[in-house]
Amino acid sequence: MIYALTKYSGKNFVDFVWDINLQKAENLLKNTDTSISEIITVLGFENKSHFYNMFRRRHNSTPLEYRARFR
Repeated sequence: MIYALTKYSGKNFVDFVWDINLQKAENLLKNTDTSISEIITVLGFENKSHFYNMFRRRHNSTPLEYRARFR
């Protein structure tokens, strides 16, 4: 199954899971007032710095800047 995922999506399993979790974070940032720390916890990220780095890499902004842009 993981081979099929890579074959059809062009992403490995870890990248695929990151994409899903970042999409969930984006949705929560846009549509709720939930704190960024709570979003990180709810989505199961254990390393806050790693989350911020991955988010910044995807959006060229911090989660707080992202939220402000869509408010």
